[in-house]
Amino acid sequence: LQVLAGMLLGLASSALGEPGISCSLVTTAPVVDGRLDDPVWREADPTPLVGNMGEEGVEPSTSFRLCTDGEWLYLAAEASDPGADSLSRDKGERDRILFDETMEVFLAPDPDRPLYYHFAVDPAGTLYDNIGQSGATDNNFGWRCVTRLGDDGWAAELALPLKELGLPAGVGKGSRMALNVCRTTREGARYQCWSPTGSSFHRRNRFGTLVVGSLRAEADKRLAELEQR
Repeated sequence: LQVLAGMLLGLASSALGEPGISCSLVTTAPVVDGRLDDPVWREADPTPLVGNMGEEGVEPSTSFRLCTDGEWLYLAAEASDPGADSLSRDKGERDRILFDETMEVFLAPDPDRPLYYHFAVDPAGTLYDNIGQSGATDNNFGWRCVTRLGDDGWAAELALPLKELGLPAGVGKGSRMALNVCRTTREGARYQCWSPTGSSFHRRNRFGTLVVGSLRAEADKRLAELEQR
């Protein structure tokens, strides 16, 4: 359903197609504390990452959940790591991040335009944000993120300010964005994605589709529109 919906939503750019995902519209937002124990997270189904070439069942495993209150996009990610005790606890300066163990979010607020934002965090909570691959370190947005380390891995909870990212009116049911969630890890499947990107996480045409509300309803709507042409 994810891939079929992504194709119907008009963002398939390869023979395999890119996936689609539904994002719940909530009235009570999660508390961004890294615990991932809010009701919205308990009710949401986790979505696993795959290898960057599409390999399923990769290890160490990674999954994420999504929701929005219309003004912020919330993401909860869980990353297993058999060597979690060796992960650094030293938080670095903003934008000075080593991309050896990171969780990354790529968000294009307008799915039909190439502009996208890039957010990354490491287990210690070092933040990185940018516009595409501009290389600048002064694109600092007002997002929030808290990480939490455990015996078997680490978790990250993010809140992205949609009004600051090109959506001044926020989002509502039926709103679409292009998204990818990726992880770089030290061992095993080093490069993981929700929507496989192949050689680079930054391949904008390989991002998947996020739909606020029902993915199936939006896909059915798009199919009906295509049938009327």
